Amino acid sequence: EQYQDERTQNLTAAMGGSVRMFASDSLSSYTNGVWKCTFYGSSGNTTSDVAILLYRVGKENASITDIYKDRIDFNTSDGSFLFKNLSEKDKGKYICCLISNQIHMMTTTYLQIQVNVSTPQIISNSS
Repeated sequence: EQYQDERTQNLTAAMGGSVRMFASDSLSSYTNGVWKCTFYGSSGNTTSDVAILLYRVGKENASITDIYKDRIDFNTSDGSFLFKNLSEKDKGKYICCLISNQIHMMTTTYLQIQVNVSTPQIISNSS
């Protein structure tokens, strides 16, 4: 598949936090097509790919995979999604593609999860 528009972004977010992944400038400017986002993650020596969402341009709702339903808010106008309550398992590569008769577009996002560091405590031993 040849894409007329390919983009790459690197994002870092805190564990337990949220991040907005941008996938298109304006999804609403297209009259047809399918928007599909897939997660390519790895755990140990195992690599897996999981479809996150599928959206038919011009329809009201996106179809979001059950394990992500409570954690993703999808914006149908620009194709971005807010990914909430991040965990270390969410680290990896995300690819979103728009395939229509107007354009073939792909955005690759590499997401890093920053583990929370505890706040240091200063203890004084002065008398």
